[in-house]
Amino acid sequence: MLLADAGGRLSVNGGGPVLDWAALVPLTVHPIQVAIIEAMEWVEDPISATELRDMFEEPKGHYLSLVSYHMGKLVELGAVEAISHRAVRGARETFYFLASGMIAEAGA
Repeated sequence: MLLADAGGRLSVNGGGPVLDWAALVPLTVHPIQVAIIEAMEWVEDPISATELRDMFEEPKGHYLSLVSYHMGKLVELGAVEAISHRAVRGARETFYFLASGMIAEAGA
């Protein structure tokens, strides 16, 4: 995986949005929260906790309740926004996206 340097900010994909890590790091000190943020940057689309759990290489170490808990913490901190919901087998699945304040302007 190559990281592109954008004035002190890094982008995993080199061509997409550049994250403002100076704003994100203090909010994401837990390794699972960092994994969630990195996965959300890579996907670049709204994603649910279930989909995130399925993306991790070792899903047994990232149980859905654990991913959901940390996603909720990221929402509380303002790093992630809940943007939509859908009914799934009698439950409500929530989809999340990185908060607009967490994505740095290109070239900034």
